[in-house]
Amino acid sequence: MKEIGLIDFTNNEEIFLTEIIQVSKYKIIRIPNKKEDFKLSKRLDVIVLNGNDSSDFLTICEWLAFLKSYTSAYFIVTLGNEDKNERLVYLQLGAMQVINLNTQSSEIPILLKNYHEKLSSQKISHKSLELNSANRTLVVDGNKEVELTRLEYKIMNCLSNNIGTTVSYKELISYVWGQDSSASKIQLSNLIFSLRGKLDPKDRGLVKTIRSKGYMLADRPQDNL
Repeated sequence: MKEIGLIDFTNNEEIFLTEIIQVSKYKIIRIPNKKEDFKLSKRLDVIVLNGNDSSDFLTICEWLAFLKSYTSAYFIVTLGNEDKNERLVYLQLGAMQVINLNTQSSEIPILLKNYHEKLSSQKISHKSLELNSANRTLVVDGNKEVELTRLEYKIMNCLSNNIGTTVSYKELISYVWGQDSSASKIQLSNLIFSLRGKLDPKDRGLVKTIRSKGYMLADRPQDNL
């Protein structure tokens, strides 16, 4: 059964929970609505922030900004009533959908179904590994699953899209941190070092250093890096 995180600011989420559980067959993982109590015990693909109306606007905005530093989950904001201007702010802060429960609750199961189908289609294959965007993991030789951080996943995603081709330092930095980032080669090197450290010694050559140029995802380990 798929799981969905729920942060509720209304103390009255029964209508929403019933919709999700009965129609979408999700298991609800309740997340405390106080930041000091926040802890993700497992990786969640979807997190819903459920509020009343404009009275929860600032709180939800703060939580969206807070969550982005902890997870790459798909954020949905659900409200009893919504304001068009506030809706735009939620979207700008990273919410993928803003749902009015009074008029759009029937859309939630469809959104979730479409989202998981999209995730499944985005799995990236390699002779020795599989990069799975659904749970942000790397599976080596079909049997060892390695959890990646958000930045490590972005590195592997970029390299996986260019298997056997050198990706320059500049391209990788731009892809991982953004075009206007001031991130350095040293930061990139440290990230690659951390990523390799999660692999077995025999697999570390999958991420190959191309001296003075960048990095490449090789078909099989070639050098003892």
